[in-house]
Amino acid sequence: MMDMAYKENVITLQAGQWLWLDQADLLLELFTATAELYIVLPEGRRIYIDELAAGKSMVGLPVSADKIRLLALVTTAGEASFRTWKETGVAADTVDSILQILLNWPDKYLNPRVYQPVQAGQKLELAVSQYIKTADLDEILWIEVTVGRLQLCGAREGTVFEGDIVAISRNIWLKSTEKTQCIAYSTEMLAKLKEENALLNLFTLEQQWFLAVIADHMVDYRLSDSEKMLNDKQQNDTVMNYAIHELLKNDVKSLPPVIKRNEQQLPAIFVVARVIAQNMGLSAYQFKSSNSSLLKVTQNELVQAAATAAGMIQRKVKLTGDWYLHDHGELLIFIDGNPYAATPVTSSRYQFVDPVNGVVKLIDQQLAEEIEETAYTFYPQLPSEITSVHKWLKWSLKFCWKRDLWILLFACIIAGIIPIITPFITQTVFEDIIPSHDKKAHLIIVQVMFVTAAVSVMVNLVRGVAVLRIKNKMHVVSEASLWLRLLSLPASFFREYHIGDLAQRMQGVGQIYSSMSTVVASGIFNGMFSFWNIFVMCYYSPKLTLVALLFWAVYAMAAIFFSVRLVRYQRKKTAALGKVAGQTVQLFNSISKFRVQAAEIRAFSLWAEKFGEEWKWNRKSRWQQNYLDFLNAVMNMLLTMLIFWMTIHWLDIGIEEKVTFLSQPDFLGFNAALGGLGSSIMGLLSAIGTSLAILPLGERARPILETKVEGSGDQLEAGEFNGRIVVDNVSFRYGAGKPLVLKEVTFSANPGDFIAIVGASGCGKSTLLRLLLGLEKAENGIVEYDGTDLNKVTAVSVRRQIGVVLQHGQLMAGSILDNIIGSLPLTREDAIEAAALAGLEEDIKEMPMGIDTVISEGANNISGGQRQRILIARAIVNRPRIIIFDEATSALDNHTQAIIAETLEKLNATRIVVAHRLSTIQKATKIMVLHEGTIVETGNFTELMQKQGLFAQLAKRQLV
Repeated sequence: MMDMAYKENVITLQAGQWLWLDQADLLLELFTATAELYIVLPEGRRIYIDELAAGKSMVGLPVSADKIRLLALVTTAGEASFRTWKETGVAADTVDSILQILLNWPDKYLNPRVYQPVQAGQKLELAVSQYIKTADLDEILWIEVTVGRLQLCGAREGTVFEGDIVAISRNIWLKSTEKTQCIAYSTEMLAKLKEENALLNLFTLEQQWFLAVIADHMVDYRLSDSEKMLNDKQQNDTVMNYAIHELLKNDVKSLPPVIKRNEQQLPAIFVVARVIAQNMGLSAYQFKSSNSSLLKVTQNELVQAAATAAGMIQRKVKLTGDWYLHDHGELLIFIDGNPYAATPVTSSRYQFVDPVNGVVKLIDQQLAEEIEETAYTFYPQLPSEITSVHKWLKWSLKFCWKRDLWILLFACIIAGIIPIITPFITQTVFEDIIPSHDKKAHLIIVQVMFVTAAVSVMVNLVRGVAVLRIKNKMHVVSEASLWLRLLSLPASFFREYHIGDLAQRMQGVGQIYSSMSTVVASGIFNGMFSFWNIFVMCYYSPKLTLVALLFWAVYAMAAIFFSVRLVRYQRKKTAALGKVAGQTVQLFNSISKFRVQAAEIRAFSLWAEKFGEEWKWNRKSRWQQNYLDFLNAVMNMLLTMLIFWMTIHWLDIGIEEKVTFLSQPDFLGFNAALGGLGSSIMGLLSAIGTSLAILPLGERARPILETKVEGSGDQLEAGEFNGRIVVDNVSFRYGAGKPLVLKEVTFSANPGDFIAIVGASGCGKSTLLRLLLGLEKAENGIVEYDGTDLNKVTAVSVRRQIGVVLQHGQLMAGSILDNIIGSLPLTREDAIEAAALAGLEEDIKEMPMGIDTVISEGANNISGGQRQRILIARAIVNRPRIIIFDEATSALDNHTQAIIAETLEKLNATRIVVAHRLSTIQKATKIMVLHEGTIVETGNFTELMQKQGLFAQLAKRQLV
C-alpha cells in the first residue's frame, strides 16, 4: 500500500468548482482544499452526503444505470490530486476514512438494542441470533467467517458465507444465523496478513455495495417525496371538505363524515379506530396519524398509535362470559387476528362492524365465540375547546344513552302530574263522599289512591335508575377524560400547585357528580314539572294562590341571599382546604426528616397555620348553612299560618258581604295542592342551593381545563429512534424576566455515544435534561432526535423511547415487579432480566418474596442503592435506544456501578449522563462541562484533564 503523500498530478482547485467522480478507480486527495460530497439525481437534485476536509480522500463511483452520479463541490480553494488508486495503491488509514463515508451513509438505520462489541484481532464464537458490531463506533473492521454463516444488517443486507470477508461499521452490523466462528481485522492488519491485492478487491466490492445502497435509498427518497406531496394534497382536501361541511351542516341533514386520510393506505386497526372515534362523537377532523406511527410492529403499538391518532386512550381488556349483553363501551375486537369494532347499540346489545368490507350485524352467541378474548376499550380525550366545567359536563352528557334521557324526562313529567290528583280526591271525599256516607264511592277512591301511589313508586324507581345510569355513564367518561387532561399537562403546570392541592381539586370532581345526581336531578325536574299545582290552586282560589306565590318569592330571595353568602365562604374554604392538603402531603413526605431534627412541633405549627385558615371559613360557611336550615324549618309553618289567617280574614269579609269566599272541601283541596307545590319548590330551591355550593369545586377544576396540554397542535407521533441527538443553540429561562439558565447550548450525540455532563450545582445540568425530555420548552434553538424537531412530534412519543432516571426519581407503592414493568406489555421474565442487568439480582434473591416484594410508600423499606437500581431496571426494561441518567448511580458502590456501566454498553444505547463521580464518566465518549448555563469545555476524560481547566479543577477535588 502506498503512502498518502503521493503528490503527482497536483492541481489547484477553486471554491465553487465541481468535480465529477465518475471513475471507479479514481482517487481524489485533498491536500489544502476542502469540499462537500453530493449524490446528484438525473433531474439535477443534489443530496448531501458528507464533508471532505483537508487531508481527506474520496474514490470515484461509476455512473449507475439510473444515471446517479457522485459530485464533489469545492468549498475552500487549495491543492488536490487525482490518481488511479488501483495502480498506485492506497494507504490503510485512507481506506478507513473513505469507508466511513461509504458505509455509514445514510445514517438512518436502527441499530440492534443488544450486541457484542468487537475489537480488531478478536476471535469470536457466536451463538444463534447474536449480533456483533464495532466497539468503537468510528472504526472500520473486517470480519472473516471461518465456520458458519452471518447475516448483514443495517445499511446493507446479504449473507456472509464461510471464507468471506466483509466490512462492518457504525451503520453495518452482523447477525449469526447459526453457530459461527469468525475473526475481526483492522484494515491495517488485513493488508499485512492477506495478499497484496486482497484489500483492493475488497475495497472494490465495498464500492459496489455503496452503489446498491444509493439505489435503494433513492427509491425510499422518491417514495417519501411522493408521500409528502400526497399528504399535502390530502391536508388541503381536508381543510376544504371541513369548510364545506361547516357551511352546509345546518341546511343539509345528512352529510358524509369529513375524510382526512385515505383509509385504504392505513392499517386496518387505524380504520377501525376511526369508526370507534366517530361512534364516540369525536370529530373526524381531529383524526391524525404519521408515517412513523405506521412503523409499529406489535399489535399493542399499532393500537396505541391508532388510538392516539383518533384522540383516544386505549386499555386492554379480556372478554369473558356474556360480555356482549352488557354495555362496556366501544371495543376493538379481533377474529383470527383481524381487527373489527364492537359498538353498543343499546345497553344490552352489541353490533359487529367491519368497516373495511362494510359488514354490520348484531353480535350473538355464535359470533361471540369466534371473537378472541383480548380486546381494547377506549377513553376519549377532552377536546382542546373544552375549557370550562360547564362545557365539560355538557360534553360528558353526549356519552349517555338518549333513551335514558327521554325516560328521565317523561318520568319527571308523570311525577309532576300525579300530585294533581290528590287535591281533587281530597275535595271529592270531603264534599261528596263523607256527607253522603257513600261507602262504595269511598272504596273506589281508596283504590284510585292505591293505584296512584303504586304508579308514583314505579315512576320514582324508573327515574332513579335512569339518573343512576346517566350519572355513572357521565362519571366514567368525564372523570377519565379529566385525569387524562391532568396527566397531559406540561411540567410547568405542576410547579404552580402542590400534589395535595391537585388531589383535592380532582376529588372535587367526584363531589360534583355526587351532588348533581339524584338530589339535583330529581329536585330540578320535579320543580319544573310540578307547577301544574299552581293552576289547581288558582282553580280553587286565585287570591290565596297569589299570597302563596308572594310568600315563596320572599322565601326564595332569602334562600338565595344566604346561599350566595354560603358560596362565597365555601369558595374561600375550598381554597384553604387545598393549601391544607398540600401542606399535609409535604409534611407526611418529610416526617422522617422532622424526627431526625426533632422538629415535630414546628411541623405541627406549619399545619396548624393552614388548618386554622380553613377552619375559619368552614365555621362561617356552617353558620350560613344553619341560617338556611332554620329558614327551611320555619317556612312551612309560617306559610300555613299565613294561609289560614288570610282564609279566616276573607271568610269574615265574605260573611259580612254574604258571599262565600271558599268552601271547606275547596280549602282542603287547595291546601293539598299547596302542600304538593311547596314540596316541589323546596326540592327545587334545595337543588339550586346545592348547585351553587358546587360552584367553588368547579372553579377549582378550571385551571386543569384551561391549561393547554402537551402536543395540542399539529404534532405527530415520533417514529422509532436510532439514538442521534442534536441540540442547536438552545437557551432557556424559567419565566419571563428571569435570568437565562441555559445560554446557546450546542452539542450532538451519535447512536451509541456516551455523553457526560458535569458542572457545579445550579449550572443547568438537570434543566438541560428536562429540555431533552420535552418537559420544558426552549426559548430559542432546537432539539432534534434523528433529524426530527422535538417541537414537531408529541413529547410523549419521544419519552416513550427513552429510559430515564432523574435525580429525585421516586418509586410507587407496590411490588418491585410492578415498579419495573409498570403498564408496559412485558412479562415477569423481562422484569427479572432487567433487575439482573441493574445489579439487583442478588438483592432480590435475599428478599422473602423475591421480585414480588412490596415497596412501601416513600420506599422506606429498601436502601437508597436498591431504590436507584430499581429505577435503573425500570429505565432499561424496554431496551431503549436512548438513556438519560441524572445522578442515577450516586448511591451505588463502585462494583455495582461497574456492572451497570457494562450493561449499558451492551445495550447499544445513546447515553447522556449527569454525574459528579469520576468513576462514572471516565469512559465517556464526550464530556461537556457546564458553567453558568454555557458549555465551556468539551472532550474525553484524558483531554480535559490535560487542559487543566474547569473540569480538571472539579476532578482534583475528588482526587484529594
